[in-house]
Amino acid sequence: MEQPTVYVLGGGQLGGMMQVAALELGVNIKFLCKKNDPCTRYNHTIGDVREFRNVVWFGTELVKIPNSFLTIEVENVNHLAVDFLQNQMKVNCNSFANPLSLIRDKLKQKTVLEKTISLLRLF
Repeated sequence: MEQPTVYVLGGGQLGGMMQVAALELGVNIKFLCKKNDPCTRYNHTIGDVREFRNVVWFGTELVKIPNSFLTIEVENVNHLAVDFLQNQMKVNCNSFANPLSLIRDKLKQKTVLEKTISLLRLF
């Protein structure tokens, strides 16, 4: 049986720091990243996190390994693919598809925050 693995969408500098911490904790980690990203020197798959099919293909790998989960390293991942993985494929991941779509739309983000935090109305 394979050891649980953290599957990470993105492989930049933050991913490199995640890898260092994961090694110290004995945690397997695998990245979906572009061929020139810093995390290509670690366990990785080459692909674009903005492309639906790349994200879904990468995410379906972890379904086969119990107690594995998906997380993100960058905000510009395909949030529709993440939503599909969560809701249709039942991939174990943080509930981040909605926040991802919100992060990209600054006006929508401001509107949500104004409804949530009354102090923002002062500005």
